[in-house]
Amino acid sequence: MVMKKLLFFIVPVVMMIPVKVFAQEAGDMAVGINIVFTPNWIYSPYYKGGAYTNNAGIGAKFQYNVTTPIRVEGTFNLLGSDYKLGMWYVSINANYIFPVTKKLNVYPVAGFDLMKYRDAWIEYDLGNGTIIRDNTAASDYTLFGVNIGGGVECKLSKRISLQGEVKYIIGFDNSIFSDHYKTNRLMISIGAVYKF
Repeated sequence: MVMKKLLFFIVPVVMMIPVKVFAQEAGDMAVGINIVFTPNWIYSPYYKGGAYTNNAGIGAKFQYNVTTPIRVEGTFNLLGSDYKLGMWYVSINANYIFPVTKKLNVYPVAGFDLMKYRDAWIEYDLGNGTIIRDNTAASDYTLFGVNIGGGVECKLSKRISLQGEVKYIIGFDNSIFSDHYKTNRLMISIGAVYKF
């Protein structure tokens, strides 16, 4: 019984010991590129039952290790859509690095977002189920938000690593945009970083 209690205490402590071969060091910096995908359910009174829109795009990031386990990063993502909804995201995130093996890290992600949306059309509901779409007009919306998620990092060489992240973004806005669309979204990114 004593042995079980001892193992219950020792195993988590051993798992928390950093793996020095792949540990991030304070002052480390890296730049990276990503492919980004956001599968989303958008609710709008103009689409009966809502509409499913997928956004895909590219992104770039800069990472800086404040301490050995704590990393901050700035990201910029540019996305297009199958519903002509274009957008860009700027995020400031914090990561806490957990070494799993010599070449594998996992980390939680949390941060703040600034999002800019552009609709390539405006639709007017004339009543009686009649909708007119004006393809010559466009609408811009700006949202602030927060995100939370997790990521995994796999070291390919001394300087190059692959990273994959899944984040859930919650958008805040008081404009009419919030009444028409569900601004919360899932974001999936896969990319590579170069440490210098």
